Amino acid sequence: MSSTILVVDDDNTVRSLLQEVFEAEGWAVKTAADGMEALVALKMGRFDLMVTDLHMPRLDGYKLIPHALNTSPEMSILVLSADSSISSIGEIYRHAIKGFLPKPFKDVRVVLEKTRQALELSRSHKSLAEKLARAEAAIAQVSSGDDD
Repeated sequence: MSSTILVVDDDNTVRSLLQEVFEAEGWAVKTAADGMEALVALKMGRFDLMVTDLHMPRLDGYKLIPHALNTSPEMSILVLSADSSISSIGEIYRHAIKGFLPKPFKDVRVVLEKTRQALELSRSHKSLAEKLARAEAAIAQVSSGDDD
């Protein structure tokens, strides 16, 4: 099953480049020009990874991230920014952020490597969540049988 990636950036050149590179890897890609477009995409589909800029018009990445996690808590996030750090993002969201990609890109191979790592972490997280859900269901079933 192909991974699905949402690319959110107000720079059309960056969006197009990432879409081309990711699709060449066999990943399904949807793009959004800002956080508002991304929210619509998130409501209409499921994504394994969101790659988002922080500074965009209408709804920036700082505000998009909590909304995105509320809609898709299992989704991983890579942050794109010309800023050198993501220290301004609240501590509460750091668990979902799997990496930081500085702009401009110096080497597309680094982008691909960080994307692969984020997708692998997303798959691992989903697998663990499914195992936990099955274990909790088994425990609940055993517990309900104790009342007999």
